[in-house]
Amino acid sequence: MGVDIMSIKRKVDDLGRICIPSELRNQLGIGASSNVEIDIRDDSIIIKPTSNDITDKIKSKIEVFQNQLKRNIGKKERLQTEYALEVLQELLKSNKKKRKS
Repeated sequence: MGVDIMSIKRKVDDLGRICIPSELRNQLGIGASSNVEIDIRDDSIIIKPTSNDITDKIKSKIEVFQNQLKRNIGKKERLQTEYALEVLQELLKSNKKKRKS
């Protein structure tokens, strides 16, 4: 398995925040509510997703997919796809409930 290396420069804002580019978030399945781990290694900061839970990964992929759909498709297709996403989200909810019991 090879190592992909990508270098993107970003500015740190007044509150110490940076924006992780969408292509990187999509590649790693990092969504708006995802948890990440921040490590310091030598003179570098490493940011990586922390969840190995398949439910969290699916949620992140659904969020990314929803955002892409909103930008790229017409109303009819969006409604059909939103329905499919609602079904997936219901399945995720029922899966979580089963695992808790």
